[in-house]
Amino acid sequence: MTKAAIVVNSCDAFNDCWKPFIHSVRKYWKDCPYSIYIISNNNEIECPKGITFLKVGEDKKFASNLKKAISVLDTEYIIYLQEDYFLNCIVKQKSIEAHLEYCIKNNIDYLRLGMPFIKGKTVNGIYNENKLTDKYALCLQAAIWKKATLDNLLFEGWSGWDFEYRIQDYAIKQGMDIKILGLKEECKDLGINYVTGTAVRKGKWTVSGYEFLKNEGFEELTGKRGKEGFLFYHLQEVHGIFRKPALAIVKLMKTFKWNF
Repeated sequence: MTKAAIVVNSCDAFNDCWKPFIHSVRKYWKDCPYSIYIISNNNEIECPKGITFLKVGEDKKFASNLKKAISVLDTEYIIYLQEDYFLNCIVKQKSIEAHLEYCIKNNIDYLRLGMPFIKGKTVNGIYNENKLTDKYALCLQAAIWKKATLDNLLFEGWSGWDFEYRIQDYAIKQGMDIKILGLKEECKDLGINYVTGTAVRKGKWTVSGYEFLKNEGFEELTGKRGKEGFLFYHLQEVHGIFRKPALAIVKLMKTFKWNF
């Protein structure tokens, strides 16, 4: 059994993200030692050595696809990414290896490698310890997952939104003991960083995703999807005391289908 593998959650509907994602890994994580598996339905593209497509067949939504894909991997931990997590900063491999070793040594189930940064008891100087009752303590941003724990939390037919909104309530009701850590915000350079808001949201390129494509030589892909409006994009990235009002405006914009 290997210590870890990178699993990139995807499907054929997001095949326009595959080339820029692979490009971002090769550029910003050149010394990545882990096997990388990209989940697809039936399609694939030519990949560099070390990157493999895991074809799961018919798209049965996030949880079913992911559960089927990881079932064939003989690994203790999974580094979870998604195809629109276009890396935009150098990944410090020594830090990732240290995180992984800490998870193995301390039987950690889940370690967030970036946002959201949720406050908690400081652990090992660089992590916050989180509880299942902390909002978004378990989410689908970049993270190290114990494979067995993730497998137990994947329910047939669940979408990614189902997972993010329902999984913690389920785990609490089941009395599950899940050890959760997240990087402290001031230590985010020790994690995995990618374009703000990810590259695709609600089927459209985010502003940051669109700019990545233009700057990294993938301008031909910009026309494959619509693009989020500048205001719509930035309102969703507001944090702190103004977050609730900003999200209220976003909700209004969605209702009236405003995209500016």
